[in-house]
Amino acid sequence: DCKLASCGDGQVAPTEQCDDGNQDNTDACTNNCTNAACGDGFTQADNQEECDDGPANSDNGDCTGACTDAVCGDGFVHNSGSGTEECDQGEDNGPGKACLADCAQNVCGDGDQGPGEGCDDGNLDNGDGCTDACQPEACGNEVVDPGEVCDDGMNGDNDDGCTDLCAAPTCGDGFVQASLMEECDLAGDNSNTGECTLMCKAATCGDGLVWADNEECDDGPMNGNNNACKLDCTPNVCGDGFVGPGETCDDGNQNNNDACTNVCKPAECGDGFIQPGEECDDGPNNSNTGACTLGCALPTCGDGFVQPSNNEACDDGNMSNNDACLNTCVAATCGDGFVNNGVEECDDGNQNNNDGCNSMCKLEARRVFVTSTLYQGNLGGLAGADAKCQARAQAAGLPGTFLAWLSDNTNNPNTRFTKSMGPYVLVNGTKIANNYTDLTDGTLLAPINITELGGPPPVGNTTCAGGGHPTVWSGTLASGNIWAANQCNQWTSTAGTSATWGEANMTNTSWSNWCSGGGAVCVWTSALYCFQQ
Repeated sequence: DCKLASCGDGQVAPTEQCDDGNQDNTDACTNNCTNAACGDGFTQADNQEECDDGPANSDNGDCTGACTDAVCGDGFVHNSGSGTEECDQGEDNGPGKACLADCAQNVCGDGDQGPGEGCDDGNLDNGDGCTDACQPEACGNEVVDPGEVCDDGMNGDNDDGCTDLCAAPTCGDGFVQASLMEECDLAGDNSNTGECTLMCKAATCGDGLVWADNEECDDGPMNGNNNACKLDCTPNVCGDGFVGPGETCDDGNQNNNDACTNVCKPAECGDGFIQPGEECDDGPNNSNTGACTLGCALPTCGDGFVQPSNNEACDDGNMSNNDACLNTCVAATCGDGFVNNGVEECDDGNQNNNDGCNSMCKLEARRVFVTSTLYQGNLGGLAGADAKCQARAQAAGLPGTFLAWLSDNTNNPNTRFTKSMGPYVLVNGTKIANNYTDLTDGTLLAPINITELGGPPPVGNTTCAGGGHPTVWSGTLASGNIWAANQCNQWTSTAGTSATWGEANMTNTSWSNWCSGGGAVCVWTSALYCFQQ
């Protein structure tokens, strides 16, 4: 029908890119018969466009060059048109980033610590811990911040009134300040038991503080070699050579055998150590009745102390056997053989009666008689004469041992007889002497003129004083000693040619040494004097 071609007629003319036969600019073909495209000024939803401002499209505008609505976080800074964004780093937006989530620049004072900031407290005030440059307030910034006494920029001089800790110099800050007379400063390691004290003084013996592992004690000005703590800060102990508290001596050794014991007390009896001159020392256990006396001597009989451990029943401090305690420290008893003076009259070592000393240790009178039998001079020696006396006594029922008053060249009554302290009496009880001493003093209290049978003495056949006298073989002086030697060949032979006699009726010396004769005198007969022992 010969119409001219025109846009919108539905026919794509050579000058057209498209022709959809309508007037809709929001589809694929615009009213200008051009293909729909971002930047054509028309928003085509089918082309995934959100907007299209045509030539006004811009990544900084309301509609981006990609025909999308400008939004914070799209990576484009929307700062033209209606845009107010300061920044937009897309996915890198957010807290702590250079661009915040609202596309605002992260700046000091916004309360969000961004790159390059040491802090951000939401303000630009100084003195609140975070400066107006968003840096932490710290010592060395030459600003006296809260908690600081001073701030000289941490100039390295810790003794100029302000330390590098922004504090006034003080002991314990870790800096040695000569102005404060400090010798050391180990800060928190300062200790009164360490090498630097709490007063910042170097630990030294004598400062009154015990330096651990170096000193054992420290009494300061009280240190002294004679005090509890010595000058070298070691304790004063027994054996160190210094006399300390509680010590009376200290010879520097542990020897108990010198003048100062190892407990630093002068050596003395009772200290528990055996010193020269001591036999023992049981210390506080010393006892005059124990194993070691108070004089540090071993128990011994005669020391005057009764020691049961030494089996002592008594101890009178002497070695006499004639008192209540024998020299064996056994209590004196009748029958022990020792006369307890003042208590016993005698003690013959037994409990027998009729032997001169009875069972009560009282002296028994010693019986004396002249034999009722006459004998020639051959008596069998002294032993034979003694046997004759014993036989006569037994025949008369007299107890005890009897010896003849007779002497030979060797023995005599003084050497043979038991010298009684008691009386000598005749068998009828007549006393002739108070004791042996009285017997031999030359005078009898009564003559020995009674036989063992109680009768008068027999008359011998000697020619002494014309004969007819009660002569008695003697050979002995009244003193008890020998009168003459070899009488009747020592009383063993009738062939002897010399003999001596006593007279039984006499009380002077003649009772024993009355008559002597020579020639064939040993065949004569005479009696014997017999004495109980």
